[in-house]
Amino acid sequence: MDRNIDYTKVKEFVHDAKQLISNNALEDVIRHNLSSWMRQMFNDNPWWISVHISGSETKMSYATLSGSNRGFVDSLVGKTVIEYEKNLEISSVFNTGYLQVKDYCAGLLNEGVDKDDVIGVLSDTIRWYAYRISNVQEKDPDQIFAKDMIELEEIDQIQLETGNELEAKQFVNFIMRYIAREGSRNLDAINLAKDMGIESTFCRNYIGLISEVIELAFNSQKIYSSMIESLWSNFISYIGGNTNDKYFSLESYINEFYIITLAKYLCVNILEGKNVISDPDESLQILNGNYFKSKGLLNLIEYDYFGWINDTPYAEQLLEVTQKIQEDLLAYDFRNIPKEDIFGPLVAQLAQREQRLLLGQEYTPQWLAKKMVGKLLESMPSTENPKFLDMCCGSGVFVVETVRQTIERLGIYPLNCSNDDINILQRSIVGFDIDPLAVILSKINWVGRSVVLGG
Repeated sequence: MDRNIDYTKVKEFVHDAKQLISNNALEDVIRHNLSSWMRQMFNDNPWWISVHISGSETKMSYATLSGSNRGFVDSLVGKTVIEYEKNLEISSVFNTGYLQVKDYCAGLLNEGVDKDDVIGVLSDTIRWYAYRISNVQEKDPDQIFAKDMIELEEIDQIQLETGNELEAKQFVNFIMRYIAREGSRNLDAINLAKDMGIESTFCRNYIGLISEVIELAFNSQKIYSSMIESLWSNFISYIGGNTNDKYFSLESYINEFYIITLAKYLCVNILEGKNVISDPDESLQILNGNYFKSKGLLNLIEYDYFGWINDTPYAEQLLEVTQKIQEDLLAYDFRNIPKEDIFGPLVAQLAQREQRLLLGQEYTPQWLAKKMVGKLLESMPSTENPKFLDMCCGSGVFVVETVRQTIERLGIYPLNCSNDDINILQRSIVGFDIDPLAVILSKINWVGRSVVLGG
């Protein structure tokens, strides 16, 4: 991924940070100063900058001599914990910060992060130290990790003295290697909605370009666009009980098209089990669905309410946005596919849009779906396999949860299941929905479950 770095701003930041430290500024002042410079130094406003800011003061559990404790990490970016102190030249300040890094690295272990994925960073924004966990002591099952149960090894350090060209490059390389780590952010529904949902900084930066393409399509193909508007507004007016009120929201159409486009590229990474950066030809194949057909998924992407925008000449004009989507998806760890509906909160962000109110759509939380599916399965004889029907499946929260609990109920080992097991899971639930957005999101959630099963 190309870097768009303003090294002049990096040098200015170093001068500013050194001045604050020499004036004995407090830790939160120098930390917020770094955050304010980040977007000026890294012009593309990459995903990790927003996470660095929003991850400030994240709670984390770890053990102490007096028992368990929950502390606030200065910043948590993916699987990197960052502790800022006011001046690391002061040995007592350095030692305090180092012990905090150990606490928070132990906290990541308690969150289930593999020790080899954990990085700890200690900094006063001029001096930067990176650590990895070199050793972990055994613990009892009911224990949680504490700092005295792990050993840290320093793997890198830099010190910015003059802010010259070499130091500026060293700073950028350190940030890219240990904070902007590809594949370090957990892929889950909340993170995805926060990072790339319609209320995210990413969407605000690129929804304008999508809007231009879609508005061009609507203006240049009047007959087809009128058919799209009529199809949807007639349906909505029928649902709303007022046949005289014809309504179509171009803004909602644009937002939904964005989410579907994001979902397609997310699905590519799920299928490949890794982050993918496509050339223009492959990206066009992803947009029009031919990529998925080549993988045997013949009806994953259909030529529906949104399909015409994914054809020439409009698809080519979307490539700038799709490239940025793939670059931002580099943040996520696709080795571990989540066992949840990863699109629910994204759909919830659309809940107040006009037609979704009329359709009666509402996001079902994962915990509620878990309880409802569990209750149904408990009521069934143990010898009977589930065959559920969800007539309004939405983004697939009940589809995913039914498959997950059926796996547990039957004791199926996903990486070594028989064809009979797969058939049982495929028949465990069928979902329907009248909303084309919901249908494709539900399909992609199903693909995620199928990948886990080796299908």
